[in-house]
Amino acid sequence: MSSGPRIAVFAYGSLVARASAESTLGRPVGEITLARLQGWRRRFSQARDNLASEKSFAAPDGRLPPFVLGLNIEPGAEPEEAPNGTLIEVTEADLAALDVRELRYDRTDVTNAVSGAGAERFGRVIAYVAKPERFAPVPPAGAVILISYARTIVRA
Repeated sequence: MSSGPRIAVFAYGSLVARASAESTLGRPVGEITLARLQGWRRRFSQARDNLASEKSFAAPDGRLPPFVLGLNIEPGAEPEEAPNGTLIEVTEADLAALDVRELRYDRTDVTNAVSGAGAERFGRVIAYVAKPERFAPVPPAGAVILISYARTIVRA
């Protein structure tokens, strides 16, 4: 992909789905490497203000929930909580596309936390972590998780 150190994104949510990654990157995704993120945990702790965002999601009855939760990773977990995911090789240009997709998340270097066969091939691994203003350690009242999002994650 490039002549410098290989870069991967640690995908732990809907990005694990090959079709989702390929849609964002605008290209086929090559080999996907299974990995774990030691010292981190995965939770629905990214809160999107559904009433003030660029688009809103309605419940089947037409009601607008105030918040929609997204999957997030948080540092400081016990080893048994280490989230599984995949490493997808990316370029700097790919990271720019991912930054647009993950606008409620910050790009975070997690290179030293990644484990798994083949992970050593990458000189740098990044993951997307909820921006501080989007982080919800406790779900806000009325928050929902989109069923289509949850299904994509489960299938991936």
